[in-house]
Amino acid sequence: PADDECCTAIKNCDPKGPLMLYISKMVPTSDKGRFYAFGRVFSGTVSSGLKVRIQGPNFRIDNDKEVFIKNIQRIVFINGAESDHDVVFAAGNLCGIIGLSRFIDHTGCVMELEMKSKVEIVQFSKFPIAQVKITFEQSADSNYLHELLDSMKKRDPEIYVPFWLFPSCIIQGPGDAHIRTFLQEFRKLTKLKFAISPVIPFYRETVVGKSGVIRTKTPSRFIADVTVESLSEQLCSDIEEGLVETSDISKLKSMLVDKYGWDREIAKKILAVGSTHSKTNILICEDINQLKLFHPVIADKFVSFCDSGPLLGGGLSGCLFKIIEAKIPDIPYCHSGKFNQLASYFLYKTYMLGNPSLLEPICQYEIKCSYSDFVMIKNELSKNNALIIFESEISGEIGEIRAFLSVANSFTFHSSVKSQAYAPIFIYSCFDHWRLMDGNVFDAESDAGKAARNAYSILDRGDFPKKERFETAWI
Repeated sequence: PADDECCTAIKNCDPKGPLMLYISKMVPTSDKGRFYAFGRVFSGTVSSGLKVRIQGPNFRIDNDKEVFIKNIQRIVFINGAESDHDVVFAAGNLCGIIGLSRFIDHTGCVMELEMKSKVEIVQFSKFPIAQVKITFEQSADSNYLHELLDSMKKRDPEIYVPFWLFPSCIIQGPGDAHIRTFLQEFRKLTKLKFAISPVIPFYRETVVGKSGVIRTKTPSRFIADVTVESLSEQLCSDIEEGLVETSDISKLKSMLVDKYGWDREIAKKILAVGSTHSKTNILICEDINQLKLFHPVIADKFVSFCDSGPLLGGGLSGCLFKIIEAKIPDIPYCHSGKFNQLASYFLYKTYMLGNPSLLEPICQYEIKCSYSDFVMIKNELSKNNALIIFESEISGEIGEIRAFLSVANSFTFHSSVKSQAYAPIFIYSCFDHWRLMDGNVFDAESDAGKAARNAYSILDRGDFPKKERFETAWI
């Protein structure tokens, strides 16, 4: 609130007011595994030994789970590679604090008073939109590289390393330039040579329309009839924005019935929602009593299946799987370990035969340039299939353009614009939405098919799977 004591002190930059210090990043120290919590003092004065309240990034007013009351160990003044210890900092200064890395991962807030309102923490990108593969050219200690990558990820919260299969790993981030800057620093620290693949977009996988009933049989007499279809765009959008609670399935069932018009009997049969990475997939088991003993196994496998994605590792989004009917052999011959493999296969097979496609990330670009470059930039945007949503003259010789551009086309756009520009160009971009690509991943001539094969090749996942392999009912 504007009349709050802390808010007033921040507006006046009052060194005698209550302490309000925002931690913006974690800076590694010379000691292995330790970090300075680096931030700005907005009000008050901070010194060693001061008792403070530490707000984590997920703090909520109605829950003290992310609040820690501790004494500040040491304060440091960071000046390039040098640092001075035990300095007192008043409002307006930047400083580093030792001992907060246990409570703050990336960003947070340090204060003296117990507040009745929340300090909004800067939220980083929830998911990456670009990725590269790096392959080490010489042997190295994999444990050391693991620790180094974990340390660097704490410094840069927008970098993701989804899996590591030495000597290769995938690095994902919010853009081409961001990933390359990260890799330059990583190369300096490791002093090892590694090859970097071309940057490709981070695709999500989905299905288009509704499939027929797809049957899976095994020699052990297990039979599953499953269908897959796409969820409504409105439901997917609301789940992504957090308007629909998916952690509590009972609340989700009632919301689907009341707000989205689902049949109550169908909603009752929801078995799982997947996954932690992309919570826009639902599994329904219509023959719910037949598989009652294996519900936990199926739910866990569905979550991991949606999180990893069947093809490119980017996660599954917007899919509704329905187990229409399932017949299992005698219980002694079908233990949970065996059923885990069966569940994995029938989910994979159903997706592959259910008209699979890709979602590509789309960014909104805001470009300010001189009028000498205005026409050139519009032409380059048109060449790269961008959708221009706004263009105007700001003042004098300066113009502004806003457009939607896919990440795949942004790589060539940046290099082309820089090579042709007559004057400085200011480009700002941020992720906006996901767009469904044309065609099926098995159609080599479609946009989705070309993108899937290109990514499969660059990520070195072997031969691209063929649809005919899944058309037989038997495993």
